[in-house]
Amino acid sequence: MSDFDSPNPHLIQHARIIAATPRLWHSAVTFDPDRRFRTHLHSAPDYEAWLQTWLPGQSTDWHDHGAGSGVILVLQGTLLEHLAWGDPTRPAQIDPEPIEHTAGRPAEFGPFHIHRLVNSSPDPAISLHLYPPTLVEARRYARYGDLLDSVDVRLVGAPQ
Repeated sequence: MSDFDSPNPHLIQHARIIAATPRLWHSAVTFDPDRRFRTHLHSAPDYEAWLQTWLPGQSTDWHDHGAGSGVILVLQGTLLEHLAWGDPTRPAQIDPEPIEHTAGRPAEFGPFHIHRLVNSSPDPAISLHLYPPTLVEARRYARYGDLLDSVDVRLVGAPQ
């Protein structure tokens, strides 16, 4: 699914191993009726693993992961990923067709991948997110019709 050179080609392999080992994540599953739940599962020398839970209607804001990359693997349910195309120096164009992520199919993303994830199904969803353990600048975006513009930049990730 990616058109970039992955800085860590083993992220999908790690995500599949974690997904296939519920004892590594099942006890962390929590559904919060007020907001999407997110918790750090594990850090390794070449990645960090995060678990997120999604009740129907819960979503992220529009954001990117700066120069970072990663893998999303839905463990239960379905998530829609809405994408926008552009670069951080000008407004990005929203793609009208979201991508559906179903359980068991990992999706890798690269630097400055602008997206928003949402659980638009009637059922709860659980997802696993793996990122290289680096401190990066990530951006949040505001929507103006079918365009997005960066509204702030923040540092995310774990410094080494």
